[in-house]
Amino acid sequence: MPINNWLGGAEASHATSKHYLDKVSELLQLDGFILIQTSSDVGRLPDLIFRKPDTEGNTDIYVETKFDDVSLSDKTFLSELAKYFILYTAKKTEPPDIYLYFRKLKNYSKWKKIFDANRYDEATCKAFFGTLLKNKELDEQTRKKVKEKGFDNFERFVADTYVNQINYDGLLMKINERNKGKKNPCYGYQYYIRELPPIKQKQQIIGNFAEITKYSGSIYSWEIGHARYSDIYARIQRYEPVVLKGKFLYSLDPAYETKLREFINKKTREVFNPEDWLVEVYSLEGSNKLSILQTLYKKYILNFGVAKKGCNYIRYRSSDILFFSHADYSQERTKVDGKQVTRLFKDTTSPFVKHEAIEIEVKIYNQRLFIFFSPVVLFTDNNRRLITGINVKRLHEIFSPNKYDTNSTILGDMSWWFNYLNDKKKSLLEISDLLSFLGNLKPPKDSKMRNFLANYERIEKYFDLQN
Repeated sequence: MPINNWLGGAEASHATSKHYLDKVSELLQLDGFILIQTSSDVGRLPDLIFRKPDTEGNTDIYVETKFDDVSLSDKTFLSELAKYFILYTAKKTEPPDIYLYFRKLKNYSKWKKIFDANRYDEATCKAFFGTLLKNKELDEQTRKKVKEKGFDNFERFVADTYVNQINYDGLLMKINERNKGKKNPCYGYQYYIRELPPIKQKQQIIGNFAEITKYSGSIYSWEIGHARYSDIYARIQRYEPVVLKGKFLYSLDPAYETKLREFINKKTREVFNPEDWLVEVYSLEGSNKLSILQTLYKKYILNFGVAKKGCNYIRYRSSDILFFSHADYSQERTKVDGKQVTRLFKDTTSPFVKHEAIEIEVKIYNQRLFIFFSPVVLFTDNNRRLITGINVKRLHEIFSPNKYDTNSTILGDMSWWFNYLNDKKKSLLEISDLLSFLGNLKPPKDSKMRNFLANYERIEKYFDLQN
C-alpha cells in the first residue's frame, strides 16, 4: 500500500486528461506491464487493466488516472473508489491491485495516514470509510454493498491500493529515463537485465540445512491401549518430544512415563537405540519408523531451544518457529550472545516489537534426515500478542527483505541460529556442519569488474577483494 510523490516542475499547459492517461500507460508498459484492456473497450471502470506475469502472475492491475487536484472528500473520487472497492471484493479468486495516479493530492499528509504503510492510522482510515458511506453522490445500491462488505474488507482493499502523485512533466521525465535505459546498454533497466557471458569459475554456496548424523540418547515406547490421542496431546506442549503412532507412544525422554502415567501401560516400556531400531525387524515399516524419528528429532530441537536455550515457541502458518521475547520494555533492543534478537519500536501510533526468529523443519531425503533452518521475522504488539492479518502485512512492507536484507545478512542470521541451537556440550543430537555445494559464479553487473575477471590468472585477486 505505498503512496508515492513524484511531482515534477511546472505543468505543461497543453496537457489534457487523455494525454495524462496515455503517458501513464506508456510508463507502465516501459516498466514491463502488459496492457490487456482499456475503458474505451468496455465503456466502464477502470481506465486501464494491466498484468505483469513475471512478478504478479495472473493478478489484474486496475489503473485509474485523475488529471486534477483531488482531496479525500472529493465526491466524484469517493464514488469511483466505492465502485473499485466492490469490484475488489467481488473477485472470488485473486483480487486485483489498484493503481491510482493523480496530478496532485490535496492535504497529502492525510492521504499518507491511509495509504502509506509507514504512516497508516486506523482511526483516520475508519473516518475515511465513514465519509465514503455518507457521500451523497453514492447511489443507495452501492452504499448498501459497501456497508455489507465492512471496514475489515476495506482495510484489505486499501492495502492493495497504490497511490501515485505525479504531474504530467513528472511522467515525461520518467518516460525519458526509461527510454535512455533502453537505448544505452550501460544505463538504466536494460543494463541490469542484459545477458552476460558465463564465468566458469565455481563458488561455494552454503545451504540452510545440515544432516542429522546421530542421536546419543534412546527412544522410549509404551503402549497406550484405548487412550485418545487428543487427551494425550492436550497434556503436553506441541514442541515436546512425544509422537503417537498406532497403539504406541514414542518419546526421547523417560520422564513421560510419569507425566503421562494415566495414559500408558508402564509394563510395556521398551528402550531402543535409534540406529538399531531402524534396521531391526519390528511391527512398523521402516519408512514409518523414519517418519517417527523425523518428528521426534524436530521436536527435540524445538524443546531444546525452549528448555535449554531460553527461546519461545509458536506455531504460525503451519510452521514451527523459535524466537525470543522482549523482556524489558524500558530497553530498545534485546541481545543474545552478541546478536540482536528483538527491537522495540515505540515511537509509533501502535508500538510493536520486531523479532528475529527461526523456522525449524526436518525432512527425509534418500532415507536420511536433514534439519533446515529458515530465518523469519515476527511482530508482537505492546501486549506481547502476535500481530497477524492486515496489520502484519503493513509491517512486512516496511521491513521488506528486498529493502533491508542481503544474502550475507540472511546467511549470518541462519548461521547464528544454527550455532546457538547446535550446542555440542548440551545437545544429544549430533548434526553436521551446514552443507554446501559448488555453483557457477554469477557474472558481475559492473563492466569494469567483468573485464577484470576475464583475465583468468587474476581470478584469485577478485575473491580477495570480495572478502
